[in-house]
Amino acid sequence: MQKAIDQQSPNAKATWVLNGKTIQPDGTKRILKKNQDLQISKAASKDNGVYTCIITLKKISITVSLSSVAVQNSKSDLEVELGGSFILFCNGVIVGRTFPTKLTQKWYHNTTLYKEYKKSKPQDINELTIKSSKYTDSGIYKCKIDEREGKARGWVTNVITVKVIPPIPLYIKLLPLAAILLVLLILIITILCLCLRRKESHNSKSGKSRRKRSRRVIKKKKKKAKIEL
Repeated sequence: MQKAIDQQSPNAKATWVLNGKTIQPDGTKRILKKNQDLQISKAASKDNGVYTCIITLKKISITVSLSSVAVQNSKSDLEVELGGSFILFCNGVIVGRTFPTKLTQKWYHNTTLYKEYKKSKPQDINELTIKSSKYTDSGIYKCKIDEREGKARGWVTNVITVKVIPPIPLYIKLLPLAAILLVLLILIITILCLCLRRKESHNSKSGKSRRKRSRRVIKKKKKKAKIEL
C-alpha cells in the first residue's frame, strides 16, 4: 500500500474505510506505520464488508485499494422467531459506487442461489428481506457482488448465520409488563400506607389537643363553681 501512496504523492494521507465509515484504530484494528496497511486481529462477523483505502492530498481523494472481508461465525449472528421478519445487509454499496461496470448482486442460502438482482445497482438495493420466516430459512446467507463485464471480478461482502427459533410463549413475553405493573402496585400501596399513617398521626394529635382543651374547660368551670360558693 505504501508504494501506491508514494506513487500518488509522498505527502498524501491514507485513510481506511469500512462500508463507507472511517475506521478508527482500536483493540482489533490498527494501521501499520511502515506501509499504511490495515491489520485486523481476531476478525469476526462484525468486520464483514468492503474495505477501501483512500489517499487524500489537499482536496483530492483517490481510492487506491478495494477488498472485501466475509467472516463466517460459528454461532448464529441472528435469531428470529418463527413467522417473524428479518433483514440481511449485503454491504455492497461501495463496490457499486467504485466500479461503473454492470454488477450483479447474488444472495446464497446454504450455497444455493436464493435471489439475484441483475437490473438493480448494489447501491439501490443493499438488503434481503424475509417477511415471514420458516424453520427452513435457518442457515448461512452469503452476499456476493459479481462483475458481468470486463475482468468478471467478484466480492463476497457479507456472511450471516441465521437461526429460526420457536415462538416465545405469550406469558414469557408478558413477564416484563407484569413486573412493571407489580412495581407500580407496590409503589401505590406504599404511598397509601404512608398517607394513612400521616392521617392517623394527625388525628391522634388532634384528639389529644381536644382532650387537653376539654380538661382546661372543666377545670375553669370547677374553679368558677368554687368561687360562686
